[in-house]
Amino acid sequence: MVQKFQLLASAPGQSGVEAGPALGATQCGLVWDENNNISKNGTYGSILREAEASLRRLGTDYIDLYQMHWPDTVTS
Repeated sequence: MVQKFQLLASAPGQSGVEAGPALGATQCGLVWDENNNISKNGTYGSILREAEASLRRLGTDYIDLYQMHWPDTVTS
């Protein structure tokens, strides 16, 4: 993951000054089904599945900031 952020931080034509370490952030709470329909889901199982999928996509083993994209008023 660090290499991905380093590439973004060193875009051509920029100052070349390092911005420091990037924050690995992602979201949960919105789920797409096979027909691209979106639903809100803040259940324990859904949050875990979404976190694991984010870890795979980001190519890392941790997330610095994990946010609920949309409040789920059904799950308490």
